[in-house]
Amino acid sequence: MSHFIRLSNRIINTNTLRTVWQDSVKQSYKLAFTVQDYSGCWVVGSGFMTTSDHSVEYIKDKHPEDYAVIDKWYNSVGK
Repeated sequence: MSHFIRLSNRIINTNTLRTVWQDSVKQSYKLAFTVQDYSGCWVVGSGFMTTSDHSVEYIKDKHPEDYAVIDKWYNSVGK
């Protein structure tokens, strides 16, 4: 099985996917990616850290070709 999903405007490395949500009512897939950006500040042993989450959603009515590709990949996982 390929580690990449080719869509109309991007190629997704499946190793970077954190979560995939399937909404059968809305007929969509939402892909959440692993955190790539960390920022923060540390002073004398204390501080804070923030991350930015990145996700994309493909709705069947708006992106029918991409939805079909993701649907095929989603249904093949674990088989």
